[in-house]
Amino acid sequence: MATQPKYHCTQPELYTVAATGFNSLQEKLPDFSAFKPKYTAVFIAARLLELSTAENLPDEQARYADVQVLEVTLGEKAKAARAQWQKLKRYITDAFPISNQKARLQEAGSDYYQKATADNWDSVKELMHSGSQFITNHLADLTANNNMPANFQSDFETARTEFLNTFTEFLNKTELAVVATQTKIIANNLVYEQLINMMDDGKEIFKEDEAVRKQFVFDEVLALIRLNPSGDDLIFEGPINGTQIVNVLNPDIEQYVLGVTLRIKNTTSGPVIGALFFYAADSATDSWSGLGQQLLPGQEATLTLTPAQFRAFFNVQNQGPNQQSYEIEIVE
Repeated sequence: MATQPKYHCTQPELYTVAATGFNSLQEKLPDFSAFKPKYTAVFIAARLLELSTAENLPDEQARYADVQVLEVTLGEKAKAARAQWQKLKRYITDAFPISNQKARLQEAGSDYYQKATADNWDSVKELMHSGSQFITNHLADLTANNNMPANFQSDFETARTEFLNTFTEFLNKTELAVVATQTKIIANNLVYEQLINMMDDGKEIFKEDEAVRKQFVFDEVLALIRLNPSGDDLIFEGPINGTQIVNVLNPDIEQYVLGVTLRIKNTTSGPVIGALFFYAADSATDSWSGLGQQLLPGQEATLTLTPAQFRAFFNVQNQGPNQQSYEIEIVE
């Protein structure tokens, strides 16, 4: 029975939650070590190695890339094989009387043809097998009266062999991809199990400190790294008057330890004096602090906040007297 994921999120989300969780463990290591001596720097290094190993295993696209390429080739080989069978059909209709043709065509594999045209690979395989056997068994009848060329049997076998070889490679690559998928899920499950076990201890250690305890609740961390649980990537938009400063991100942004990239845009239209300034700030009213980006009306840019550049707030400042508008969207 195939191994099923134990985690209720995407793989990238699992890796981010795990990295965040083990980072929190590192910060609170003395508390964890006092609770269970197993929690050491070596323990953390082992968990991070498991995480890195799982994350570096090929993702779905990488696992199935060869399969997808071969599927295209297989379709081409199947088309060529069916074309040879259609030629055989014409030779059969001239080699045998009308009263016998249905039986002879069925002997040659006609019952497989309809499914074979829908790229049912097993049907293509059986179609060509039956056709090959038919040619061998009725070669004299087919070639009589200059009906079927002498080289057709070789051409038919070439098309059949090329299809079979590609089909075999396709099946092998598919099997390898399935095995790789299981390997990835098993590695991911190990990361998840170790993470949850550590987080359960964290919830016990900090049961009297709700703010810290949340750092060890999987769903709490998952919601945090998703930034916008509603699924709407456009997180902020609106007007801004005069030299107003607007606090546009929750203060918890400082906990996004892996960074975040935002698309920022001054959506103001028409002639406007001034610009908008987007920046990371230490307070809701700072006019300047940390990383920033100035945009004139109609301009847009991306702004990436790394862990070292985090501030408690991400603000927008109007640097002119007229009302302006903006959008902020999560890129990654």
